Amino acid sequence: GGASVKFSSSSYIERIASKYLDKSPADYPRFSTPCEMNLIKHYEDAVARKDESPATLKLSYPKEVDAIIYCLPSCRVDCAFTIGVLSRCLTFSTEEMDKAADRCLAYMYQARDRGLTFSRTGEKLCAHTDSDWTDCHSTNGYCVMYGGAMVAYASKRQHSVALSSTEAEIMEASLVAAEIVNICWAPKRAL
Repeated sequence: GGASVKFSSSSYIERIASKYLDKSPADYPRFSTPCEMNLIKHYEDAVARKDESPATLKLSYPKEVDAIIYCLPSCRVDCAFTIGVLSRCLTFSTEEMDKAADRCLAYMYQARDRGLTFSRTGEKLCAHTDSDWTDCHSTNGYCVMYGGAMVAYASKRQHSVALSSTEAEIMEASLVAAEIVNICWAPKRAL
């Protein structure tokens, strides 16, 4: 029939929100996304000011981001891009990046019951991919769905510099194609 199974990290998210957020999760405005549009600009500002990182953030910021990262592989793939950017500056954070981590955690708290639901009636294998081309290393993202839930995903910087947006997209498409081949062959290798 229509049996399904759901994975979520709601209890864990409640615990880390009460531990790391500066105020009650209920006091944050309602967020529809885990980050603001200017997250990359805040990251670039942090890179430019590496030596000026506040001492208080050198301990608190990495701990909060590490706690958030723990949710990512199991059931909070909606935050993959944001968490990837947050984790790039664990040793040189800024107030803006700390606020971005708080926003991500508040968003996760507000949507803490979200997770991955696998269904017998879910769609067959399906993949989506995208990249953001820049004049340095572009960021790739892809997700592979099976049974109505995500079985593989990535959000990471490309190893080489693409010369155009088309090249960045082709590089990403080849990565997701390799992932699909791996997923399709995994059951056969297990036998």
